[in-house]
Amino acid sequence: ISFPAIDAVLNDLLGGSKNALRHRLQMARVVKAGSYPMALASFRRYNIDKIHRIIKLCIDFEADFMKLATCQFYSWSQLNRVSLLPTREQLVRVERIIIEIPRQTGGPRASVQLIFVTPDYYEERPKACMNGGGSIVLTKTPDGTAFALSRCRSDAREINTTCGTTACSTSGRLVSASFVFHAMTVCPSP
Repeated sequence: ISFPAIDAVLNDLLGGSKNALRHRLQMARVVKAGSYPMALASFRRYNIDKIHRIIKLCIDFEADFMKLATCQFYSWSQLNRVSLLPTREQLVRVERIIIEIPRQTGGPRASVQLIFVTPDYYEERPKACMNGGGSIVLTKTPDGTAFALSRCRSDAREINTTCGTTACSTSGRLVSASFVFHAMTVCPSP
């Protein structure tokens, strides 16, 4: 369950609906009442200053995991990168907060396992995504065009090569192109 914000107004705005925070809180209660494992996720440029409150919410809900990670900025999400991607300074601040949590809660991060994932833009190389970025996922559009991972048409291009894994060209013709899969995991600099 994603908690993009801890206050109702911003959560409604980001969720695109009224009562988004209330709905997310209800979902969390149902998940815990059913004894299902619960993972909560939240981490954006605009919620860094409230990350203490979001972590406390996860501890209060007895979430099993909390993943502090940004979305992957590929395809259409590139359009939102500037407004969503945290700065390097913000990441350093979040890392300090995560280190301090055990001291503040009186135990090793309470019962919540905190998973902190640095955005690829601040790493030397991108992390493998979904078992190697496109090795198990193929997106097919309504017109029959197939793309590795979630790609938008503006990213697609005709590829003429004979080695590597199966990918797709803009015409929908499957071609063999290992560099396509590699290109989809390489991030431009911020």
